[in-house]
Amino acid sequence: MQKEFDNLKDILTFEKQNLEMAIYDCDKFSSLCNEKDVELKAALSEKRSIEMRLPKLSSQGSKKTIPKELVDANNQVFEKIHEELKARSMLRTAEETKKRHLSEKSSLEAKIVELE
Repeated sequence: MQKEFDNLKDILTFEKQNLEMAIYDCDKFSSLCNEKDVELKAALSEKRSIEMRLPKLSSQGSKKTIPKELVDANNQVFEKIHEELKARSMLRTAEETKKRHLSEKSSLEAKIVELE
Protein backbone atom coordinates (compact mmCIF):
# COMPACT_ATOMS: atom_id res chain seq x y z
CA MET A 1 0.00 0.00 0.00
CA GLN A 2 2.83 2.41 0.88
CA LYS A 3 4.59 1.57 -2.38
CA GLU A 4 1.42 2.36 -4.35
CA PHE A 5 1.02 5.59 -2.37
CA ASP A 6 4.64 6.61 -3.11
CA ASN A 7 4.14 5.71 -6.77
CA LEU A 8 1.03 7.92 -6.96
CA LYS A 9 2.93 10.77 -5.31
CA ASP A 10 5.69 10.43 -7.91
CA ILE A 11 3.13 10.42 -10.71
CA LEU A 12 1.44 13.48 -9.21
CA THR A 13 4.78 15.31 -9.04
CA PHE A 14 5.44 14.42 -12.67
CA GLU A 15 1.97 15.60 -13.72
CA LYS A 16 2.46 18.86 -11.80
CA GLN A 17 5.64 19.45 -13.79
CA ASN A 18 3.80 18.66 -17.01
CA LEU A 19 1.05 21.06 -15.98
CA GLU A 20 3.58 23.81 -15.31
CA MET A 21 5.11 23.23 -18.74
CA ALA A 22 1.66 23.30 -20.36
CA ILE A 23 0.81 26.56 -18.58
CA TYR A 24 4.13 28.04 -19.72
CA ASP A 25 3.47 26.92 -23.31
CA CYS A 26 -0.05 28.30 -23.14
CA ASP A 27 1.24 31.68 -21.94
CA LYS A 28 3.95 31.68 -24.59
CA PHE A 29 1.45 30.92 -27.35
CA SER A 30 -0.96 33.55 -26.04
CA SER A 31 1.84 36.07 -26.23
CA LEU A 32 2.71 34.88 -29.73
CA CYS A 33 -0.93 35.23 -30.79
CA ASN A 34 -1.01 38.77 -29.46
CA GLU A 35 2.14 39.61 -31.41
CA LYS A 36 0.67 38.07 -34.55
CA ASP A 37 -2.54 40.08 -34.05
CA VAL A 38 -0.49 43.28 -33.99
CA GLU A 39 1.43 42.23 -37.10
CA LEU A 40 -1.80 41.26 -38.86
CA LYS A 41 -3.39 44.62 -38.07
CA ALA A 42 -0.30 46.39 -39.41
CA ALA A 43 -0.39 44.31 -42.61
CA LEU A 44 -4.10 45.00 -43.09
CA SER A 45 -3.46 48.69 -42.57
CA GLU A 46 -0.70 48.58 -45.16
CA LYS A 47 -3.03 46.78 -47.58
CA ARG A 48 -5.72 49.44 -47.10
CA SER A 49 -3.14 52.14 -47.66
CA ILE A 50 -2.09 50.54 -50.93
CA GLU A 51 -5.70 50.08 -51.97
CA MET A 52 -6.36 53.76 -51.27
CA ARG A 53 -3.39 54.73 -53.47
CA LEU A 54 -4.76 52.54 -56.25
CA PRO A 55 -7.01 55.19 -57.84
CA LYS A 56 -4.21 57.78 -57.72
CA LEU A 57 -1.78 55.45 -59.42
CA SER A 58 -4.23 54.44 -62.12
CA SER A 59 -4.93 58.08 -62.93
CA GLN A 60 -1.20 58.59 -63.38
CA GLY A 61 -1.06 55.83 -65.98
CA SER A 62 1.03 53.33 -64.08
CA LYS A 63 -1.46 50.49 -64.46
CA LYS A 64 1.21 47.80 -64.77
CA THR A 65 2.63 48.39 -61.28
CA ILE A 66 -0.72 48.45 -59.50
CA PRO A 67 -1.53 44.74 -59.73
CA LYS A 68 1.97 43.75 -58.59
CA GLU A 69 1.78 46.05 -55.55
CA LEU A 70 -1.68 44.81 -54.70
CA VAL A 71 -0.69 41.16 -55.13
CA ASP A 72 2.38 41.67 -52.94
CA ALA A 73 0.29 43.36 -50.25
CA ASN A 74 -2.31 40.59 -50.41
CA ASN A 75 0.39 37.93 -50.20
CA GLN A 76 1.83 39.58 -47.10
CA VAL A 77 -1.59 39.72 -45.46
CA PHE A 78 -2.32 36.10 -46.31
CA GLU A 79 1.08 35.04 -44.95
CA LYS A 80 0.35 36.88 -41.68
CA ILE A 81 -3.07 35.22 -41.47
CA HIS A 82 -1.50 31.82 -42.09
CA GLU A 83 1.06 32.40 -39.32
CA GLU A 84 -1.73 33.54 -37.02
CA LEU A 85 -3.71 30.37 -37.68
CA LYS A 86 -0.68 28.20 -36.94
CA ALA A 87 -0.05 30.04 -33.68
CA ARG A 88 -3.69 29.74 -32.64
CA SER A 89 -3.63 26.01 -33.42
CA MET A 90 -0.56 25.60 -31.22
CA LEU A 91 -2.28 27.61 -28.47
CA ARG A 92 -5.38 25.40 -28.67
CA THR A 93 -3.20 22.29 -28.38
CA ALA A 94 -1.41 23.74 -25.34
CA GLU A 95 -4.73 24.63 -23.72
CA GLU A 96 -6.07 21.11 -24.30
CA THR A 97 -2.89 19.63 -22.81
CA LYS A 98 -3.23 21.93 -19.82
CA LYS A 99 -6.84 20.81 -19.28
CA ARG A 100 -5.84 17.15 -19.55
CA HIS A 101 -3.04 17.59 -17.02
CA LEU A 102 -5.38 19.40 -14.62
CA SER A 103 -7.84 16.53 -14.88
CA GLU A 104 -5.13 13.93 -14.32
CA LYS A 105 -3.80 15.92 -11.37
CA SER A 106 -7.25 16.03 -9.77
CA SER A 107 -7.69 12.32 -10.30
CA LEU A 108 -4.32 11.52 -8.76
CA GLU A 109 -4.96 13.81 -5.81
CA ALA A 110 -8.28 12.06 -5.21
CA LYS A 111 -6.52 8.66 -5.25
CA ILE A 112 -3.91 9.92 -2.79
CA VAL A 113 -6.58 11.22 -0.43
CA GLU A 114 -8.36 7.89 -0.74
CA LEU A 115 -5.18 5.99 0.14
CA GLU A 116 -4.40 8.23 3.11
